[in-house]
Amino acid sequence: MWAVQPPKILPMLRLPAGKGAQGDGEQNGCECYIIIILQIIAIANYCIMVHNQTMRASSVTSLVLQALEKSQARHLTAQELYEQVRQQLPAVNPSTVYRTLDRLVQAGRVSISDMGTGAAVYQVITGGIHHHLVCQGCRRVFEIDHEDVAAFFARIKISRHFQVATNHLVLFGICEDCSRKLE
Repeated sequence: MWAVQPPKILPMLRLPAGKGAQGDGEQNGCECYIIIILQIIAIANYCIMVHNQTMRASSVTSLVLQALEKSQARHLTAQELYEQVRQQLPAVNPSTVYRTLDRLVQAGRVSISDMGTGAAVYQVITGGIHHHLVCQGCRRVFEIDHEDVAAFFARIKISRHFQVATNHLVLFGICEDCSRKLE
């Protein structure tokens, strides 16, 4: 749905009979041209607004992706992304960043996860699907390859007749270092 609605096309101006330039019941051509010109202006303004919206959205999308790519392995919250985008686009609205993130997640370009920090975090998807182990002791995050959990997903599909659709599994536990400290 467009935020800016297209202009309504105005009906051609019809003058009552006898009101034409010659008083002979003919329509005066000037009024028709004025209506056509007004319609052209309305359509041009609509195109400019749509173009501006598209540019703004693509600019925000580009900046969100750049921020995620720069963060490398670090996951960013929507608030952190908003603050980074706002440095380059001061007039950007937080809701624009949230909508952009939603679109990028739906398009499969960005993953969203709950890493136990209290806020959803985002990461750009590059080089294939991967997953994480999060230590509940030291809060370190370990990346694991999809192959490490693919067999688990396959067993779920066979035993439960359920196709796992996640592209970013997060498992919580205690890392080796924290386990030693607990002994």
